[in-house]
Amino acid sequence: MTGGIGFSRQGRQSFEDNHKLGKIRTNSSRPGVFLERKEGNEAALTETIGYLQSLRERRKKVRLWVGTLVALIVILLLLFLTFLN
Repeated sequence: MTGGIGFSRQGRQSFEDNHKLGKIRTNSSRPGVFLERKEGNEAALTETIGYLQSLRERRKKVRLWVGTLVALIVILLLLFLTFLN
């Protein structure tokens, strides 16, 4: 069951509202990587790629630290429970 005709009307209205919002909103002040690539701005493209790579590396380090911390907490909990019994 799809909920009757009201469901499809609500979906269509929601789509139209979102479409109108897309026309009203202004574009971002900072062009994205793809726009910079089309303009041929090599320095901005290189800077953006470097930033994205450094962001990935920082995220990897954070994940490694968090994983190590969680593993350490689990090991300490297991040791505590072992000595408790």
